[in-house]
Amino acid sequence: MLGSTANWQRADNTSASLIERRDIVHDKASKELRRVKQEAMAAGGKEGRVQWFLRQRDAAMGVGVEDAREERARKILGQPERVEI
Repeated sequence: MLGSTANWQRADNTSASLIERRDIVHDKASKELRRVKQEAMAAGGKEGRVQWFLRQRDAAMGVGVEDAREERARKILGQPERVEI
């Protein structure tokens, strides 16, 4: 009787832990999906979305990673100031 109670308690704790981890993974995936959708919408228009997709695909495959990083930096920092001498 004590053994079965201990097993039941362990199973209950394990299932609660699994549910908690599942919820954490679900939250992360939802946030990532929301972020990606916002980036895609910010690209604007069909042509912009196509270009965004191609850049993301190339970056995921390791092609043109530097270009994707530079573009992301330009979006954040804006156009560099030009100093006339």
